[in-house]
Amino acid sequence: DGSCDSGAFEHDACAENRVHNVYLVGPGIYAAPCSLRIGPDFVIGPGGNAIMRAGRRVVFDDTFAIDIWGSLTVVIDPSLLDP
Repeated sequence: DGSCDSGAFEHDACAENRVHNVYLVGPGIYAAPCSLRIGPDFVIGPGGNAIMRAGRRVVFDDTFAIDIWGSLTVVIDPSLLDP
């Protein structure tokens, strides 16, 4: 009959935005409506100041690093989620 029964399957419709190959030595703001993945190869260098904002989650790959005098702020803001 062409119908499809998904049953109890749940799909996480949270789109992931990726930021990679960055060496930050000044200010940087990165935002995503739902999920933000940082890396590979994202480094906050001396004097770097990163702000990461996402509606649901921020995920860091293993190659993420903060050097001395770098700073990081992470904000989970549900108001960014797509309606």
